[in-house]
Amino acid sequence: MPKSFSKPGKPPNHPPIVLVETGEVFDTFKDAANAIGGDKANVRRVVYGVQASYRGYHFKFLNN
Repeated sequence: MPKSFSKPGKPPNHPPIVLVETGEVFDTFKDAANAIGGDKANVRRVVYGVQASYRGYHFKFLNN
């Protein structure tokens, strides 16, 4: 899983993230995690396929 250390104000270097169950689209892992009251690291793991789901939710990149 690639690490990205972005500076504040710098746009993310990945496609938008989709919460599969609701269809909501987020720009960052943090925004997606906040939507479900979770942790951005676990959302990232789901998107990159390291784990299947997080708190019963599935995430993917918009272009997938």
